[in-house]
Amino acid sequence: MSFDTYNEELQSILSKLRSSLKCITDTPSSADLKMVHELLQQGDDIIKQMGLEARGADDADLKRELLEKVRYTILCNVILCVGLLYDFTNAPTNINYDRYGCTRQI
Repeated sequence: MSFDTYNEELQSILSKLRSSLKCITDTPSSADLKMVHELLQQGDDIIKQMGLEARGADDADLKRELLEKVRYTILCNVILCVGLLYDFTNAPTNINYDRYGCTRQI
């Protein structure tokens, strides 16, 4: 799987996470929390797979480049998730998700 495909999958998961958080009320159900947990786990699994593939690269320069992309992806997703949670806990009806986007493609 290419790193572009991983990026597309992560963006899809983030979109689902945004939708899930928008639907959660003041008292989230266990199903809501389970959905959020599963989406976060899926994102974590994709990033772990990216790391495995990067570390398995034969060429040292390619390995270094791919590992940099993995680190960047992890950082962006941590920032996005923290931002989403901050907005959700402080203003769940008026969430501005766009301000947390990472513009650099992996």
